[in-house]
Parts: sequence; structure tokens; C-alpha cells
Amino acid sequence: MKVTNLANGKTVAEKVSVAKSFLKRAKGLLFSPPLKENRGLWIEPCNAVHTFFMSYDIDVIFLSENCEVLHIIESMKPWKISKIVPESKAVLELPAGTAKRIPINIGDRFRLLSEDEQTN
Repeated sequence: MKVTNLANGKTVAEKVSVAKSFLKRAKGLLFSPPLKENRGLWIEPCNAVHTFFMSYDIDVIFLSENCEVLHIIESMKPWKISKIVPESKAVLELPAGTAKRIPINIGDRFRLLSEDEQTN
């Protein structure tokens, strides 16, 4: 899946894995190597995250039902727990520094494109 920021037209991540099952959401990025640039993990449903057993920082983007950015945590350190964002329906985890580089701001809306939509 590809994620684009509609506010500025920039690609947020070219290759985003999706975690919707209980097990995939529970595992998240635990014990995984650091995310490469233009990669990410989409977790749905999700309104809070933790970085237990991780060895690297990540940017965490909390999104509403219509993919509006509700809350951003830049460079969340390992072994931390985020606050609960009650309105959040999904979270996009990205390499640290992505939110600033794109940039991503509260109120921006994202567009998700599946592999099929990208080739058509």
C-alpha cells in the first residue's frame, strides 16, 4: 500500500505493510529491524501504541476514520507507551524524521492506494 499526504501531494510512504489481525497488530514492529525510508506499518484499529522490545525511534501518526491526522509523535523512543487518542481508528508507524521531512501536520488527510490502484 502507498500513502500520500493530500495536503501537500507528497508521498508519505511507498511501501506500507498492513496489520489488521489481532496477532499482526500485537506484534507490530516488535523485534524487527529499523524501518527503511519510504516504508511504514499501518495498524487498524488502533488508538495507542508502545515501543517495547524495539531498538529504534519511530514517528507515529494517529488517524481518524477518514484518514485525517489527529496526533503526531515524532521520534518515539524505545520502551515507551503513547497516550490514548480516543478518536483514532488507525496508526501509521514511520521511520523517525518522516513527519518533519514530508511534512505531516495535524489536520492533513492521507490517501491510501493499494498495489492494484498504483498500477492502474
